[in-house]
Amino acid sequence: MRVSDRAGRFARRVRRLVRALHPALARPNDDFAQRALPPELFTLFKTLDPRDREHALAVTRRVLKARPDASEALVQAALLHDCGKVLRPFYLVERLLVGLWASHAIANPSPKYWPNAFEARRRHADLGAQLVLEAGGTTQVAELVRAHHNADADADALAIFAADALE
Repeated sequence: MRVSDRAGRFARRVRRLVRALHPALARPNDDFAQRALPPELFTLFKTLDPRDREHALAVTRRVLKARPDASEALVQAALLHDCGKVLRPFYLVERLLVGLWASHAIANPSPKYWPNAFEARRRHADLGAQLVLEAGGTTQVAELVRAHHNADADADALAIFAADALE
């Protein structure tokens, strides 16, 4: 990764973290999500913190910009890609630390660390996939949520991965 790429990624993280300090600044467009998600998945979406809903919508906009022909499953997965984080909401300090530190801060965590914020961050994709299935979502949406941090995933999961990395 080039220095300019790293600097840009860091700048985006700092902007997102500044917004994390002021949750009242979050203005998620829940109307778009309500139109794009079936009722049971919209209910899951609404459990996300407003800052995370706003992030999910920004990621979805980036996916749609890159892939105007995105399938319904891809749009739904982009909206729900971070839903696993609802199982362990972050305190403000944790949001800051987890946001600035790499997602793999704990390389091989043991169960005693759960519900550690870093462990929640590391496991949120798998947990989110489980929540999507429990809410009545399709296997395809759940698998895209599960794979959204996997750079070796299929093209749809890779679209979420790329859009998420830019947000």
